[in-house]
Amino acid sequence: MENLVERNNLYYKKFTDVPFTGEVSGLVNGSFLEGKKNGEWLTFFENGQLGMKGDYKNGKEDGLWEIYHDNGQLWIKENFKDGKYDGFYERYYDDGQLDHKGSYKDGKLDGLVESYHENGQLYFTGNHKEGKRDGLWEFFSKDGKQEGWKEYDENGHLKQKGNFKDGKRDGLWKVYHENSQLNFLLNYKDGKQDGLWKEYDENGHLTQKGNFKDGKRDGLWEVYHENRQLYFKLNYKNGKEEGSYEQYNKNGSLEIRGNLKDDKREDLWEYFNEDGVIKMTENYKDGKLVK
Repeated sequence: MENLVERNNLYYKKFTDVPFTGEVSGLVNGSFLEGKKNGEWLTFFENGQLGMKGDYKNGKEDGLWEIYHDNGQLWIKENFKDGKYDGFYERYYDDGQLDHKGSYKDGKLDGLVESYHENGQLYFTGNHKEGKRDGLWEFFSKDGKQEGWKEYDENGHLKQKGNFKDGKRDGLWKVYHENSQLNFLLNYKDGKQDGLWKEYDENGHLTQKGNFKDGKRDGLWEVYHENRQLYFKLNYKNGKEEGSYEQYNKNGSLEIRGNLKDDKREDLWEYFNEDGVIKMTENYKDGKLVK
């Protein structure tokens, strides 16, 4: 190869203008036909171990190719068609343990892909469609427990992702709009929603936020107008509306103020005009208006 030069995708002997036909040998072994690689090609490491072998057809990779670690173990096994990845591929650790496997179609990743830890346990599994991640992707720890989860739409955009602990949802989870903007931010503990919860619109603006405790709404919750002004706020206790309630117009002025108990209106409720003056009051008992 040292005596050859490449020009416009063809190989020539140095100081000639005729595409090379013949063989090369040494660390790289193979044949040329009219300036293009053709037939079987082999490469070797300095220690004599085989580095790579495969076939060319009219200058393009074709059929099965194999690449090796310098200790002689197979590293990558892959297939080509007309110079493009096509068909199954496999990748191995240097001890021979399977690392990764999947398939290509017309140069793009397509179908099921699986990756493994060095101890042989499944690391992750998912699907590709025309080169893009598609559908459910699952991730596992070295001891076989599910620890991560991702889902993609048909265009390869991430729909949601999160983590698992001991087979249950745990920690931060995120859900996305079709335009890839964050839609929901959720927290889990031992499989139940616990902690901060937020919702965003497709433009990335916060629409509501609150907290969960042991799978139930708990504490202060706030909901916002499209102009990002506070719309209303209320409190939850053990999943039920409890305590003060306040509602505001888009200009930020208080409209309604009252109390809630066990998901029902209770005691005094006040209604305000745009100047902040009380225009009406009502009283409730167990959610029913007291006249």
